[in-house]
Amino acid sequence: MSVGPLPEPPADLGLNPRTLSGPCWRIHRTDREALFFGNKKQENRFDDSNGSFGVLYAGISREAAVVETVLRVPHGGVVTTAQLEGRSMARIEFSSPLRVVALHGAEFGALHLDTRICSTEDYGICQRWSRAIHNHAVQPDGIIYQSRHNSDLLCLALFDRVATKLAAHPQFATLLDNGFRAELVAILDRYNIALIDSST
Repeated sequence: MSVGPLPEPPADLGLNPRTLSGPCWRIHRTDREALFFGNKKQENRFDDSNGSFGVLYAGISREAAVVETVLRVPHGGVVTTAQLEGRSMARIEFSSPLRVVALHGAEFGALHLDTRICSTEDYGICQRWSRAIHNHAVQPDGIIYQSRHNSDLLCLALFDRVATKLAAHPQFATLLDNGFRAELVAILDRYNIALIDSST
């Protein structure tokens, strides 16, 4: 049986946000603050389709943060240390619980969606859903969704309206920090990706 295209968000979109207490983990460019809400290029899955609000991406776990960033790097089974240079990790704490719309599990059916919203290469439809969720009367703080690369892992797309509730705590100045490198290698091993030292 053929599967039709993902539906556009309906005008009568019904949302029932869940409460999330945190923390979450964010890998970010070292030359930017950890709390960075991008909104100009509209190049990520749940960016606003009109670029009028910003979105911060994070993982519910360190592994989710790694998977959503490092596995996006062209690798062919190999990631080099050069590809990871200039990336840091921070723990993000919430001053009060966030209200997020779930795009995973049973909520797919409730919204008449399926897992493709988290994996499709057509970011346009994802961004239109993000805009509809952001603009909804219940004013959610963001979206919690399953990782494209591992459906057991959950990630966050937080809207910039929640910026004052977030506090970033630097964890590793670089992903290659000795305090994180062994964990990074173990995560990459789970996905059959080797870390190669570019300096050798």
